[in-house]
Amino acid sequence: MSSVKNKEFKVEIAAKILFKRKCNYLIETITEITSQFVKNEQDIEEEHWTKTGDATDLSSEDFEYHSKYLEELLEKHKHLPQILYKSIIVSIYSLLETAINDIIKCVEYEVPKKIKFKHLRTKGSEIENFINFLELVHNLDFETIKPCLNKLKPFADLRNNIVHKNGNLKYDNDQRVKNIMTLASQNSSMEIIDEEVFFKNNLILFQYLKIVESFGYKFFDLVKITNTQ
Repeated sequence: MSSVKNKEFKVEIAAKILFKRKCNYLIETITEITSQFVKNEQDIEEEHWTKTGDATDLSSEDFEYHSKYLEELLEKHKHLPQILYKSIIVSIYSLLETAINDIIKCVEYEVPKKIKFKHLRTKGSEIENFINFLELVHNLDFETIKPCLNKLKPFADLRNNIVHKNGNLKYDNDQRVKNIMTLASQNSSMEIIDEEVFFKNNLILFQYLKIVESFGYKFFDLVKITNTQ
């Protein structure tokens, strides 16, 4: 993934290609699994009763049966996408975190220092910890990607809330809730209903993935370390 050539450690092109392929795979996955949720509730109702036939010809028992089945369809239409959207949010973050973590391991192996990554871990996000390690121990400069990092932070808060609170804001810390509320106010495909995160469609997933992809490429290009040993 990464190696030292001419006394300089840098991320190999193969690692960048692999990262790109994983991003593309997520794009394809998001498109495929969310395509079935584009119908609105009215369309589902109309389609259901069209298949069932004239409701006025049904017995009371049959009408009750088909009405109950329709309710179940609408419940699945409402809740199942939320489970998938939330799991994809977590997957997108893990994609970036795993890629950078692999690079950190390579750095520690190829350009060993007495201070290790584990010695500098703080309470911030793992990605911020990675950057902090490379800045302090290997004198790298990541100022140019700090704006992109700031765009990632509310998504990291969203991911952490999903992992630890399943999208419920009621019992999360105030700062994280504030950041998620701000993110929701800036995205028409996301809203907060009864203190719970709700996704209207998949647009925010593509937005998030685009930020992750951009950050990853910029990060890889900045990891260049001169090995003086």
